[in-house]
Amino acid sequence: MPWAGCRCAPTDPIDDPLAGINLPAGCQTLDGPNSLGYVRTRATPRADLDRMIHQREFMSALLNRVGDPWVWLNPWRWYAVPHAALSALTVNTDVHVWSLAALAWALRGASTTITVPVGELTVNEAGDVVVWDSAAAGALFEALRTDAAIPQEVLDRQP
Repeated sequence: MPWAGCRCAPTDPIDDPLAGINLPAGCQTLDGPNSLGYVRTRATPRADLDRMIHQREFMSALLNRVGDPWVWLNPWRWYAVPHAALSALTVNTDVHVWSLAALAWALRGASTTITVPVGELTVNEAGDVVVWDSAAAGALFEALRTDAAIPQEVLDRQP
């Protein structure tokens, strides 16, 4: 799966035998097994927080690639891409494959994910602990509850 630019490249090398990857730092093209390892790895300084970022990068690159007109100019992909999405997702039985194509087109270039802003990373007797930023988390949850725009303070804290 080609990445959509250097913004999706690891900044540091990642060597993770458990995820089956040994990636150098920098912009590169990852095939299927390396892409899977990249989104699964916890062998980075911030472990699951970095994993979350890698998953967001992957989904963004995937949506950008699927929305590329060159993909849809190939008639063989008119069937393959939506059906691959259907096999990877759980959807209602009345969802048509073209509904998924329309969703992918609508999401192209959009920021489709957001996380609760992290205040601090600490360690206690239970292990590593991620503590939310209380004020920013409250603002995010209030915006979601009221169907309002996400406050800029929350957007500025996104990884």
